[in-house]
Amino acid sequence: MTQNWRMTMPPTTHFREAHCWEVKCANYLMGWKTVLPANDEGNIAFIKGLGLRYKEERNDPLLVTFIFEPGQECFKGWLGQHRISLDRPPFFSVVRQGDRRILEPDQWVDYMDRDLRKLKRNLEG
Repeated sequence: MTQNWRMTMPPTTHFREAHCWEVKCANYLMGWKTVLPANDEGNIAFIKGLGLRYKEERNDPLLVTFIFEPGQECFKGWLGQHRISLDRPPFFSVVRQGDRRILEPDQWVDYMDRDLRKLKRNLEG
């Protein structure tokens, strides 16, 4: 009988969106650069419309470099891609023949120990 032992922390229940300052984002702490093709008018207009503090450089006629100051949300922060743990305990489960059971941590350890001992006895013959 196949069994899968799992300890999971699903993103939807164990994490939340976070701001750059909460996750100590390097872009927030030190600033960052974004380089775009000079003809990428859509993204250039998007960046200019965000209200972020930056310097614009055009040292190469084919490229535009935006240098963003530290202390502001980076693009991941704007898009809600930074995550922070809610410090919830993980879910402990065992899946046997497609049947998934959520267990208390001590049950999970006891059942797993029992099954590992059984496996060991079978392997030792």
